[in-house]
Amino acid sequence: GAIFSGSSVPTLYWVGGAGNWSDAMHWSTTSGGAPSAECLLPTNTVNVVFDENSGFLPNSNVINFDSEAYCQNMTWNNAPNKPILRYISGGGSNMIPLSIYGSLSMQKEMAFEIGYIHFKTSLPNQNIYSNGFVGLSGDWTMDGTGSWAFQDDYNNLNSISLLKGSLNTNNKNISVGSFYISGGSLSLGSSTIKLREIWSYNGGVVDAGTSHIIFYDLLNGSNSTFNSAYNPGQQYYDISFLTRSGASTKSFIAGNFKANKVTLTNDARFSGNYGDTNNDSFNTTINTLILQPSKTYSLAPASNLTINDNLYLSGNPCRVTTLQSTVSG
Repeated sequence: GAIFSGSSVPTLYWVGGAGNWSDAMHWSTTSGGAPSAECLLPTNTVNVVFDENSGFLPNSNVINFDSEAYCQNMTWNNAPNKPILRYISGGGSNMIPLSIYGSLSMQKEMAFEIGYIHFKTSLPNQNIYSNGFVGLSGDWTMDGTGSWAFQDDYNNLNSISLLKGSLNTNNKNISVGSFYISGGSLSLGSSTIKLREIWSYNGGVVDAGTSHIIFYDLLNGSNSTFNSAYNPGQQYYDISFLTRSGASTKSFIAGNFKANKVTLTNDARFSGNYGDTNNDSFNTTINTLILQPSKTYSLAPASNLTINDNLYLSGNPCRVTTLQSTVSG
């Protein structure tokens, strides 16, 4: 993976296999070297590196977060035996966070058993490399005044929350459980954003570019939410709701937005604000809307759903597509 360095930023290397993050006996100023004589520990202005000389063994590969963990850049580069980052105390809101004040470079063979990661940089042009990592890596919160860019595809079942700063998906494919935007600036370019649960836009700026937001592999009985109640007229490109074959699911689509194309393969409800009453009207404009047979689509009354170009409906007397109001009568 990428190795981040800088002449003005000190670097500490993890050594000695399994141990606690706060134990200075596991931090060296050189790869595979002796622990620092000064008993140095990472801070938000120190880079940390985990590499082939970190000493991980099959039964000695866990780094415990026994205190709040900070670093500037975090680099994983060929550390052996699938090392694990794990919190060891608290739970829920008491989980000890990892705060990264710079860039992150992961590796394919590793695991995160932590609740969440805070990205808190005030620096521009920080980078995120997954390097083939797939799995759980905690919920990510982007909460700095700087900027981040993905440098390759990223696949994680947890969520990303953008509170502050600028996040650029950089035309890469991002697959997460949910995506929340309540501040800052998000640029999607031509990325494919794959979600399982929620897209929520409640603040900040979103440049959707020519991206494709896909709710995918929706399971039987599950619901998905596309909430774009903020910034009326927000422009998206393509949005798709793809249900697993044979599954019965429902999507809640809220907000006054515009989109190039929306594809729905499940039941759906359109409204102005997710969670409000069925009377909550909306004003949505879609160039092309594709609906499926045997599905029900509910629209709040006194609403405007404008189709500029194409409306695709299919079915037969045995497989009817139903359009109805959310309010009877």
